[in-house]
Amino acid sequence: MFEAPADAWFVWVGVALVSVAVAGVALELPSTPPPDANAAANAIDRAAGNPYDATVTYEHDADAVRIDAKRISLRDDGDTAHASVAYGSVVPVTGHDRLENVTDGTSLRAEFDGPFAVVDFVNALEDAHEDNAGEWHPSTGRLTVRTISWDAGWQWRALRLFFGWVDGDSSRDALSNRYSWIEYDRTTEQYHVTLVVA
Repeated sequence: MFEAPADAWFVWVGVALVSVAVAGVALELPSTPPPDANAAANAIDRAAGNPYDATVTYEHDADAVRIDAKRISLRDDGDTAHASVAYGSVVPVTGHDRLENVTDGTSLRAEFDGPFAVVDFVNALEDAHEDNAGEWHPSTGRLTVRTISWDAGWQWRALRLFFGWVDGDSSRDALSNRYSWIEYDRTTEQYHVTLVVA
């Protein structure tokens, strides 16, 4: 009694509108899930949480990567995913050849040599941090993370000369006081920094 006839124009208009709405929703859904940023953050934490030099590689399918000291974001055509790094801070070094070589396994002293090598290394870290932190970079599909350590006494006079006087701090942990992404371990008297190439 209250049924609309199937040949009424408003029924067809309503069906057409519903079909367009359903098609719009289906087309807006991403075809792939977002990249797994938590797995990438876990890879960083495995290297950063290690008390010794450590390297971890993580394969992913993201098109672009953004890293800052405590957070990683992965983006592909589907969506963007974010995750926090639980242990320490990291320095993204993409685009800085000597630091990329160190991240890929070259020894620190092979890339940074000479009487002021540690100063060159810290300056390179600072440049990489300023260039890359919080910026999107095209991805290679591989995230390489390396935590490296060096004795606080390595070229200590050069460090004091170039860095200690700036902050008025000539203590062994002067670098970690100045840069949040350099850690100092008082028990081993070593500095630690975690490098990431995305």
